Amino acid sequence: MRILKTFLVCLIIVSSVVFNVNAQILWETVNGHYVDKINSLTIDLNGNLYVGTEYDGIYFVSDNGEKWRQKSNGLTNQNIKSIQLNSTNYLFAGSYGGGVFRSSDNGENWIAVNNGLNSIAMYVNRVFINSNNEIFVVTNDGLYRSVNNGESWAEINNALTENVLLGNSLNEILAGTSNGIFKSTDNGDTWDTLGLNGVYVISLLIKTDGTLYAGSYAGDVFRSRDNGANWIEVSDGILPYSLIYSLGISSDGILYAGTGTHMYRSFDDGNNWITITNGLPENYSFNSIVIDPSNKVFVGTQQGMFKSLDNGESFMYLNDHFSSFNVWDMDCNSYNQIFVGASNGVFRSTNYGEGWKKMGDYSNDIYAIAIDHNDNIFASTYGDGILRSSNNGEDWEQITVSTTAVSFPSLAINSNNDIFAGSYYDNVYRSTDSGENWTHLTNGLTDYYVWALGINSNDHIFVGTNYQGIFRSTNNGNSWERKSEGLTSNFISTITVDLNDNLLIGTQDGIFKSTDNAESWYPVNNGLTTLAIADIILNDNGTIYAGTDDGVFQSTNGGESWDSTSNGLVNRNIGPLVIDKNNYLFAGSILNAGLSGQIYRSSNPITGVENFNFINPTIYSLSQNYPNPFNPTTNIQYAISSKEYVSLKIFDVLGIEIETLVNEEKSAGQYEINWNAVNLPSGVYFYRMQAGDYIQTKKMVLLK
Repeated sequence: MRILKTFLVCLIIVSSVVFNVNAQILWETVNGHYVDKINSLTIDLNGNLYVGTEYDGIYFVSDNGEKWRQKSNGLTNQNIKSIQLNSTNYLFAGSYGGGVFRSSDNGENWIAVNNGLNSIAMYVNRVFINSNNEIFVVTNDGLYRSVNNGESWAEINNALTENVLLGNSLNEILAGTSNGIFKSTDNGDTWDTLGLNGVYVISLLIKTDGTLYAGSYAGDVFRSRDNGANWIEVSDGILPYSLIYSLGISSDGILYAGTGTHMYRSFDDGNNWITITNGLPENYSFNSIVIDPSNKVFVGTQQGMFKSLDNGESFMYLNDHFSSFNVWDMDCNSYNQIFVGASNGVFRSTNYGEGWKKMGDYSNDIYAIAIDHNDNIFASTYGDGILRSSNNGEDWEQITVSTTAVSFPSLAINSNNDIFAGSYYDNVYRSTDSGENWTHLTNGLTDYYVWALGINSNDHIFVGTNYQGIFRSTNNGNSWERKSEGLTSNFISTITVDLNDNLLIGTQDGIFKSTDNAESWYPVNNGLTTLAIADIILNDNGTIYAGTDDGVFQSTNGGESWDSTSNGLVNRNIGPLVIDKNNYLFAGSILNAGLSGQIYRSSNPITGVENFNFINPTIYSLSQNYPNPFNPTTNIQYAISSKEYVSLKIFDVLGIEIETLVNEEKSAGQYEINWNAVNLPSGVYFYRMQAGDYIQTKKMVLLK
């Protein structure tokens, strides 16, 4: 089943530019990052997380866990067992087989620092850094220490091979081992027993008042209030033989324990434990716990990361990965955030497709997405009516359209912000009040199955049906006329309207076009290798793109001929298309030969610029940079209509001038300049143009 794309709410108009319309699109997959087994978490002073994974190296996680970015440049081993940050912002990562890696630039680049580690010691299980910034690594060949920031290592104990290390306020080092806990008062040179003999200790925690907690392989938690001299078991409520992999404590004293099957918390210093079930799966290994200064709890598991904002009362899944069998529809709002209707609900990307978040609890098919002029989002379902969100997809409410209509394959919104819903077996409905009330539109519409909707610049509405082709309404849906002359297939999958109000529709016999407001139709399939058309869309230059079961095709002559532009598409069974505000084309795929739904993005804007100085502009203008976000180069275009002294400068978020790109007199014309930010950190920057009385400032994002 396919959904329409009605009109391009996300397009921006760029005037007086020569476009390279024949360029082939190179596609890249933008499904976010799927991180399954997380071994280690650490948090910096800004609340950002560094995540060590079993198979995918290191990720940097910001915005309270919402944004993920892989930071594995220089890692020759991706199995990261432990990450620690010292007081001078050096990061150290212990890998299983590749030794130790160090980063001096917040994880952007890593170098191996293994001088002194033998081949067995390259298998690192733990990294610990004391208050003097001396680094200890627990390896398969024992304990090693570096006193020079990792430049060299010396073995100090070959008996400690699978332990966890912890420092206390007395600058002592505690080691949990397979035979209890040991303590060193001389920086690891010698060790004395500290109790729990015979207990296999796999996790340690220290409270600000010095209370010690130890988690065992057998699923027991122990507590000591006298620096380890005496221990008592405090495991009531924890399943036996659970393996206490991780322990954590919030600033208000709530204890957390992650085991091989469940997550627990205690409000009474460990005397009693309560199983956490809300939002967390069972039978996961909860390998790592970190808690930020505001008491947000982050948990790394064998299937990704979870976060709690309410002291562990509930957790939410954090991986920014898009995962679905099918992508049914796509749209974007005025903030350039992309929404996807998939076979398991609605997903949203706020970073140009780099990461995705599942929105709401609905987990069945979403067949159409439409966003009105006020950024209210409507999502249609099969069997559950229409969902509406007024807060960017964070929360959804179910709308009752009628008692008989519950399935809606298509949605469209006209210039008056009226919403139209095409139903399965119940014609068309219209709402003029954002979905509060609905009118059933049946006059003249003799096919009950409505699969596609389209609206032209005169607000004429076109309906694509299952059996009778096209119907048209010129009075806002109050009455309909059948307009299918020339069609050889009456099943209509998608409708779009070009810049000249010509209509293009997808059918089972390919693409048909009408130049007379649907009075007549003729086929335009020259160059297509398939006639199965899922979606049709066009950019602001009039280039048309068609999603088919054999990839994406483009036409630069109104659909009269087509060229394949599918380089990089792994799954070529393409469904919906959408163009964002930066003129990037997105394509969603449908389950095909074992390949599940994927989201693809053009590697460059589809309105490329060439011969930029050849046209004389009539206005002053400063265009949005592209690409945006960028790494590390971006292009900035501007135009002046007369000879003028031009200044173009870059500023950071504090208003400090970073660089001057242009500072000279320019003749009338259009210009493009490339800016390289290779030496600058990620963040928001501004570029400001002044030419005579014309002053304009725009924002851009450097994302490394």
